[in-house]
Parts: sequence; structure tokens; C-alpha cells
Amino acid sequence: MSYPKSEDRSQVEYALEIEGLLAALTSQLVKAGPDGDLATARVKAVRMLSESVGMIVLSRALAAANPSLSDEILRASGRT
Repeated sequence: MSYPKSEDRSQVEYALEIEGLLAALTSQLVKAGPDGDLATARVKAVRMLSESVGMIVLSRALAAANPSLSDEILRASGRT
């Protein structure tokens, strides 16, 4: 892996943390899955993380201006 300029080091660290999180989630999905397919589990892990982060970002961005919509997003995601 080549590293970007030093001012971008935080992005590298962040990417490494996300990769670790996705690896752990993928591993759990492989174990829980009926066929243990790594590629399918990785896609599902990326989807799950992306949807969760998006839900949190949207909900928090709307919380003050439109609390009911913020709550609706959380309810729709099954997180309330």
C-alpha cells in the first residue's frame, strides 16, 4: 500500500479502521451464512455499514429542523 502525503495520514488511518471493521463483519457473516461465501459476505458487510452510517448521518442532520423525519428514518432502519 502506498501512503499519500503526510497531511492525508488521517484518511489512511480511517481507511485501515474501516477495513478492519469490514473484515470482522465479513467474518461473522461468513460464519452465519448458509454457504460461507466470502465475496457475498463482503458485499453484504459493505452494504450494512454504508446503510447504517447513512441512516445516522441523515437522522442527525435532520434532528433539529425536522425531528419527526429524523425519527422516521431511525424507525425505518429498525434502530429504534
